[in-house]
This record gives sequence, structure tokens and C-alpha cells, in this order.
Amino acid sequence: MKDSIQYHRVADNADLILSEGFYSEFEFRPHYHLDYHIGLVVDGVQKQRFKGQTVLLGPGRVSVMPLGEIHDGLGHEQRKYCMRTFRIAPSLLNEYFDELAGTETDPFYPNFSYMVRNKPFEILMYTLLIA
Repeated sequence: MKDSIQYHRVADNADLILSEGFYSEFEFRPHYHLDYHIGLVVDGVQKQRFKGQTVLLGPGRVSVMPLGEIHDGLGHEQRKYCMRTFRIAPSLLNEYFDELAGTETDPFYPNFSYMVRNKPFEILMYTLLIA
């Protein structure tokens, strides 16, 4: 498998970018993003370092990466993996969470703790709908 990544922009929403990557040799060096990334491993295992911890993400595992957080990623034991990623602008999440929470949230850090405690089903459905 040759390393490759494809980006899909949602025509009616510039704040949402979907991607699918196939990785066998490529290694993500420590970096950060200016948007939220929700990653889904669909094949293989990704090893990721984040906040001083190393985790293994296998098929079906979801990784939520807040904007500004330094992290890396590579195939576990240098093996291939496939990952799909949803890149979501803070403004899009704020709009959604404001609507669910019934209150305004910080423009860079939506009120995730409120949503996780009080609206977990809605978060799951929103994630599935944008897939």
C-alpha cells in the first residue's frame, strides 16, 4: 500500500473537511491544528502520543483532537493503517453546541463538558451525521 491522503470538502459548508488516509511509511511528527480533528481508524493500528501519553488506536477507535494540542501519529510497530478524519472549524462546533446547550460558548473551546454530561446522544448523532 502506498501512502496517500484524499481530502473531501463539503460543498455547502466550508467549515467541514473530510479526509481518508492510507499510511504505511509516513509518520506524523509532533504538530497541532487550528481546528478540531475527529479521527476514526478503519484498518490497522495507529500509535499516537498526546499530552505525555501513548495510546494505540485500532479499528473502530475514535480520537478527538482539540485545536492547539500537540500530538503525533504513526503505524504501530511500523505497520500500515487507514484513518478517516473529520476536520471541523471551531465556529461550526460552537454553532451546534450553542443550539444544544441553549447558551453561547467560548469561540475557541466549546462547552464540551456540558455536552458530554448532558447531551451524549446528540454528540454521537452529530458525529454520525457528518460522517
